[in-house]
Amino acid sequence: MAINHSPRPLPEGTFKRHAPTGGQSCWFHFIAAVKSDLERLLSSLSIHPLAEKRLIDGTGIPTVDEYEGYIFLSLFIIDPSGRMANVRLLAAERHIIATWMSLTRSSAL
Repeated sequence: MAINHSPRPLPEGTFKRHAPTGGQSCWFHFIAAVKSDLERLLSSLSIHPLAEKRLIDGTGIPTVDEYEGYIFLSLFIIDPSGRMANVRLLAAERHIIATWMSLTRSSAL
């Protein structure tokens, strides 16, 4: 199951309703993520505090961090139109949380 989230706050209970059950997994994809939604999701998953901070605030350089039970990846991309973005992934056995944050050229330097 995949949930694509645009920059509008989600209704209370959204993450609980879409939590994986049985052998299922879930991919949460946030575009211009609402910080409160990310914080709410991460607190419900008991994610390491440093991984939470990196997913929410990003990193200044491409990063791969390994934690017990999951991995964090942050990278910078340039799309065909020349726009820059920071893509962040937090992957575990049953869920993937992805964020896409557009950057201005000055904020990426």
